[in-house]
Amino acid sequence: MDVLKLSLKELEVDVLKLSLKELDVDVLKLSLKELEVDVLKLSLKELEVDVLKLSLKLLDVDVLKLSLKELDVDVLKLSLKLLDVDVLKLSLKELDVDVLKLSLKLLDVDVLKLSLKLLDVDVLKLSLKELDVDVLKLSLKLLDVDVLKLSLKLLDVDVLAFDVLKLSLKELDVDVLKLSLLDVDVLKLSLKQCTWNLLMYSFGT
Repeated sequence: MDVLKLSLKELEVDVLKLSLKELDVDVLKLSLKELEVDVLKLSLKELEVDVLKLSLKLLDVDVLKLSLKELDVDVLKLSLKLLDVDVLKLSLKELDVDVLKLSLKLLDVDVLKLSLKLLDVDVLKLSLKELDVDVLKLSLKLLDVDVLKLSLKLLDVDVLAFDVLKLSLKELDVDVLKLSLLDVDVLKLSLKQCTWNLLMYSFGT
């Protein structure tokens, strides 16, 4: 076990390095008190894991980066407490997956974006809780399909239900639009290859 601690009082710097060779663990902690910065880096070589945590207290920012090299996974979590923002980005390189989640708590907004590159799929989900709006967009590029769903729940669902679903199948050249508003259902189906349009209204009681 090797331990190194360095204290520079004029700069108010504390450095702690801990090496556990049997466990093959490296720990580095750096504290800059004047700047109110805390940095923690942990390396587990046997598991091939790198962890970096950065805390900037003056800005009230927390950053966590996790790298699992064997699984080829990168995780970044960023928390800006003053702005009340949480960001999570996950990258699975072997599966070629990118995930981004953004939460703006002051605005009460949740955003989720998922990209599956091997399947060539893009998913975007946006939730505006103050406006009570849910948006889901799905793009399947291999199948050349775009899906958009929008839900506005401003009032009671039984009183006002505004759902929009748009589905576009480009290979088949099909457009579908469904609208539900005050017990009014509108379904529009367009088959461009057949040059045939269908418009149906359904009024509830």
